[in-house]
Amino acid sequence: MSKKLNTIILLILTVVWFSCSSESIKPLPGAENQYQIAKREYQKKDWSNAVMEFQKLIFNYPGFAQADSAQFLLAMSYFNNKEYPLAAGEFNKLSFSFPTSFLTDDAMYYAGVCALEQSPKPELDQQYTQIAIERFRDFLEEYPESEFVPQAEQKILEARSKIAKKTYNTAYLYVKLGDYDAALIYLNEILDLYSDTPWFSEAFFLLGEVYLKQNKLDQAKATFQEFVAKFPQDKLAHKARERINHIP
Repeated sequence: MSKKLNTIILLILTVVWFSCSSESIKPLPGAENQYQIAKREYQKKDWSNAVMEFQKLIFNYPGFAQADSAQFLLAMSYFNNKEYPLAAGEFNKLSFSFPTSFLTDDAMYYAGVCALEQSPKPELDQQYTQIAIERFRDFLEEYPESEFVPQAEQKILEARSKIAKKTYNTAYLYVKLGDYDAALIYLNEILDLYSDTPWFSEAFFLLGEVYLKQNKLDQAKATFQEFVAKFPQDKLAHKARERINHIP
């Protein structure tokens, strides 16, 4: 009897346990409802919750019709929360998983922005700046008709200007140290590669200054004359004219 009683008790406990468990487990809301829940969090700018809800949607409903939109908004949630490495990974995932999506060009553009946002001050290593330039150039080549083309072109200029500034700062440091040959290497790099940046005129003027310090008067005078011809309204044009007047 005791064995039979134990079996009955075990069955009762099992039924009770499953009953309680079924009450505590909430059914999945369905793909469309989950999408709306995630979008509401996104619209409220609660980026952390938006990330969590979009992740639920993508994990539980991989075949959802708007999976590319969910993937993009997940990436944008990370982006808006300034979690740029995570955002870049999700943007890249969209481009890889949904190559024909109408959002692929947007994702590729924002992946470049993520790289640029991780770029440090000009004094530091510019690896991410170079990556950003490559991303934007690939974007322009692949999506020349995208609405983000003007922004991408501006971002490339911003990134190139940052590298040019780092190069200029290095040249200026060598000038202060009296290593004029080394300074010329960096100045000529700017003149050869970064003529589209604001540091082009700065490097041009400093080149004339280096020639003066090296007592290469003819080269210095010619450089300052060319500077005035190229940049007559530049803030350094007045100094350049003074240099010309004082060189025999």
